[in-house]
Amino acid sequence: MQRASEVAAQAVAHARASGDAATLAFALSIFSFIAIFTERYEEAEAALTEAEAMPAIAFPNHLRLLLLYDRGVLSHVRSDFERAMRIFEDLYRQSQEHSRAQMLSCIAISRVDHARGNTRSAIARVREILPAIRTGRDRQFLIWALMSLAGFLITLDDLLGVEAAAREVIGILAAANPDDASITTAIAYLACVYARRGEIVRAATLDGYVEATLRKLKFLPEGKGAQEHLSKALRGRLAPDELARLAAQGAVLTADAAIALALTDTAL
Repeated sequence: MQRASEVAAQAVAHARASGDAATLAFALSIFSFIAIFTERYEEAEAALTEAEAMPAIAFPNHLRLLLLYDRGVLSHVRSDFERAMRIFEDLYRQSQEHSRAQMLSCIAISRVDHARGNTRSAIARVREILPAIRTGRDRQFLIWALMSLAGFLITLDDLLGVEAAAREVIGILAAANPDDASITTAIAYLACVYARRGEIVRAATLDGYVEATLRKLKFLPEGKGAQEHLSKALRGRLAPDELARLAAQGAVLTADAAIALALTDTAL
């Protein structure tokens, strides 16, 4: 994420020097999005405020919608759920039917719903649009929808649903990129399922892998949220020294080995 932040800052500088408003607005949007997910909220606010102050005629509609989405995400992470919901609902209304922007806003609405305690509503929203997402070509978008769904389902102890979503994510990504950050999140959710089913050894070993991988990645909000569920599921299930021993074993696993452990049908 550090490298992405540096590149985004350089892009803003180059765009500003170009004098082109649309180019600058786009660069500010990307910068703000990265700043949000690295918890640099004041920098994100400054970038968005600058872009929003530009005349709307200066850039195309899809860029205006992108800025609106960024504003909604910033409101969400600041726990201003009412404003986030208004923004995402506005984005949904302004987007073309079945467009990527509309589906993106629908998932964003579901995440706000979940944050406000309306988890069943959030689940229903994602499940409603999953068929349309699956027919598209954007695999990363599908992964985001599935990981959102897994996060909702785990709070309701729908272990079969969590497992299905996590396994689908791994199935999409593992062959081409076993080190993908979303696989780490999926493994964390699977480990949580195993812990709640009593497969403590496997869960604790995978927890070690997840923790070590997240440490390398520096920042991964989805993964950290999944690991919090996992840590809660493991709490008090093993003696501290045994938990540490298994975590150490998991920490040295390769991505392929962790995936194999997570997907095996044999309980440990």
